[in-house]
Amino acid sequence: MRYVLLLLILSVGVHLWGQEERPDLAQNGSTLPNSASSTKLSNGDATPGLQSLHSLGGAPPVLSIESPSSQQTRHVVNRAFVWLTLYQFAGAILDVESTEALLSRRYREANPLVGEHPSRIQLYGITVPVSTGVLLWSYKLKKKGPHSHLWMIPPSVVGTGHIAAAMHNLRSQ
Repeated sequence: MRYVLLLLILSVGVHLWGQEERPDLAQNGSTLPNSASSTKLSNGDATPGLQSLHSLGGAPPVLSIESPSSQQTRHVVNRAFVWLTLYQFAGAILDVESTEALLSRRYREANPLVGEHPSRIQLYGITVPVSTGVLLWSYKLKKKGPHSHLWMIPPSVVGTGHIAAAMHNLRSQ
């Protein structure tokens, strides 16, 4: 509960921090930047509140539309993506196999979703689809924001969780 409260406070704080007033605009009393494309009051205008546009002059820009085949496509699956996927799936395999080794020595599974004595097929039947879902989620994150590193979070967290569970299993042997 306190993590949810901390996250709420953090998100509200970040939102309010982004709402601060810019000092350069507050001093001038102006809300528009001083640029050629912004609207300004005319000096000879007798009616206050009327605004006129100042043209930049010249010819309008040429609009070119390219076909999708001529655009460069960015590769979503690169070396980092493959290594992180291998890390996640290797952790999952290590977790399942170390769990199976303990189950053969009369231990029982603590996860209530799979039962006390699941088979290897049941363990892989749960682990592989979940890991594949995380892989697809990571792929979509990377495709949506190619320069963002947020796509690394889901496979890193899941892979580390599997490795932590496998280490716990190996210490119990």
